[in-house]
Amino acid sequence: MEILITNDDGINSPAISRLANELKAYGNITVVAPDRDSSGKAASITLRDVLRFNEVDMGSDIKYYSVEGTPADSVIMARNEISQKPFDLVFSGINYGANMGADVFVSGTVGAAIHGYLGGTLSIALSIASLDAVKTNIDDSIYYSGLVCKYITENKIKTPEVININFPSNEKTIIKGAKNTYIGPKVEDEILIKETRPRGDYYFLRLDLKESYDFPNDSDMDAIQNGYISVSKLDTNMNPGGYDIKSTLSSDLAKYLNDNIK
Repeated sequence: MEILITNDDGINSPAISRLANELKAYGNITVVAPDRDSSGKAASITLRDVLRFNEVDMGSDIKYYSVEGTPADSVIMARNEISQKPFDLVFSGINYGANMGADVFVSGTVGAAIHGYLGGTLSIALSIASLDAVKTNIDDSIYYSGLVCKYITENKIKTPEVININFPSNEKTIIKGAKNTYIGPKVEDEILIKETRPRGDYYFLRLDLKESYDFPNDSDMDAIQNGYISVSKLDTNMNPGGYDIKSTLSSDLAKYLNDNIK
């Protein structure tokens, strides 16, 4: 089993090496990720600039490569240049910060998974609902990510699709189980911050969770808010819901995780 691991937090994210070490029991791991934090790049690719990659010594038997480009560029570079074999599975993450609701369309983590799918590979996006890469304990997220990989490899599942998985932050809650969810509506506002400096006006963009929002039942946000792992199929036809969330791989994965909750 050839497994590609990527992310949008960059090659030096502590989560990507933890994930690689967890998944190496299930296949041959190749890690290819941006050389810097590339959050918010969505599924964008580089068309009018040079793309380069470098092998990175991480003191491991796993091969690591950094790409001077976006998360999607990393997947394309891995598939077309770095690897001598086609990938059977793509994992993107684990991202610090949840990727839920319509905001998945700006996520570099999900964007990389989408390009894995576009290349004909089953792709899994992984995120944890915490932005603090220093203080956040990701042990549970690593454990359940390993279970996801175990289920897919043992059942020899290769049908291309995108599965978006979000883990609650265990600093805030004990994980109660897993739910098969749909990707809910937009729950964040774009906040434009203006600063006037000697050279002119500078603008900074950030995303803020809406102050008051009633998360829809069976949505990814509702699951995370109530302490459950959210497992969603990303509808690659871009339909706003309407598919049977209980008839996909996401349902089987949610059940498997529930059967193995610590």
